[in-house]
This record gives sequence, C-alpha cells and structure tokens, in this order.
Amino acid sequence: MSSLESKKHDSIKALMNSISPIDRVKLMINMLNDTYLEEWGITNPLSKGKWRETLIADNLGHIVHKKTSGGKGSKFYGSDAMDPNTGEYWEYKSVMVKHLDGNQMREKQWNSGKLGVTLSGVYNGAYNRDALEKYSEINHALCLYSERSGDILAIVQMHTSHVISQLTPMVESIEAGTWVNKKGKPKTTNCNNVGIKFKNSVPLPEHGEIIWTP
Repeated sequence: MSSLESKKHDSIKALMNSISPIDRVKLMINMLNDTYLEEWGITNPLSKGKWRETLIADNLGHIVHKKTSGGKGSKFYGSDAMDPNTGEYWEYKSVMVKHLDGNQMREKQWNSGKLGVTLSGVYNGAYNRDALEKYSEINHALCLYSERSGDILAIVQMHTSHVISQLTPMVESIEAGTWVNKKGKPKTTNCNNVGIKFKNSVPLPEHGEIIWTP
C-alpha cells in the first residue's frame, strides 16, 4: 500500500470509528452498492454472493454477469461469468476454509501445504437432465476463501467431467423416485454437491487444478 493509499485508509477508518456501528454498516453497504452499480452495473451485489463472484471474475480476467446468473433458456444458463478472450462461460462456487474445523486448523494446513480434505461446491439448480446438459457445456471454478479474513486463497478449475459425474446420481435418484427422506417425502433438490478432494493442499488431478493463487 502506497503512502497516499495508507492516508486514505486511515481517513476512512477514522470516519468509521466516529459513527455508531449501525451507521457504519449502513455507510459500508451504501458505498458497496454505489461502487458495484458505477463500475459493473450490478444493482444488488449482496444478493447470493454476487460481490464474491465479482472478485473471482476480476482475478481470472472474466466479465461477471450483471444478473444473479445466466438467464434460464439462454446459451449461458447456469453460468456466472464469461471469459472475454475465449468466449467460454464459467460457473463459480465458493467454499470457506475454516480456521478451526473440529480440532483441525484447516487454514493453517492450507498455508503449510498439508491440507487433506474434501471441499464441496453446492449446485442448487442441478436437478434434471436439462440442467446437467447446460452445466456440461461450461467451465466450473471453486473459490477457496479464508474464514478469518475473507481473502481468496485459491481458485480451482473443476473438471467439467468430474462435476457432471458428481451431479448425476441425484438426478438419477429423482428420476427413479428414490430421492426421498426416511418418511418417504421428497428431499430438497437445492443441495447437489460437487466434492474436490485435496492432498497436500492440491486437488486430485482427476478432480481439477489450481488456476489462481494470490
């Protein structure tokens, strides 16, 4: 951070400390909304993690969609952004790397290159064949972010073939009428997970590869 940026940072911090916590939150939300509208034409960045998608897109050189996701029925349905260099569409998922998970210090393990765990992205719209077909035509990224700082730790490109193989069993179960709970009632279709297994802080080659780090 330059000396000028540091002075600006200190001035903003002094302003924030001079007002009540509620007013501080309101001011930050207003500033966030104004910035996203002016810079990217996004009207509701706090809706469904749109603010984080914008950060992912910026790191990858992508253009994030202004709406929550690609419009239903469009060629980019299910995606969150587009790569302007290739014209390819991308779906983003995010997962928190916890500071403490049970007795495991996950972020410390990540930083030391010793993380060995499965991290998952949740797909809420992957409950039928049409959705699977759309997802098979785009790229998929899993963003790992710090629980403490909120900073992005890494972005993994999940292999599309792996994503589809993970999403298909639930769709097959729905088609067969077996996607039910113990009482025989249909289970939610909003939690279709794609797991990426890490060994020594690196995803298994058959699952994906890291495409961005700070």
